[in-house]
Amino acid sequence: MTDIISSLIIGVVNKGESKAGLKYTLPLIVISISLFFIIRFLLMGFLIELFAF
Repeated sequence: MTDIISSLIIGVVNKGESKAGLKYTLPLIVISISLFFIIRFLLMGFLIELFAF
């Protein structure tokens, strides 16, 4: 949801039309999901080592 709204805002800022930003929706979704899993993997590894006895 955030990615769709972000792409519409990018379209308004760049071209003055919200429809112009729809082409950014898919790349934003891919980037945000990728970052989520990368950060999740890093945090899980860090927390497992931190709380390992």
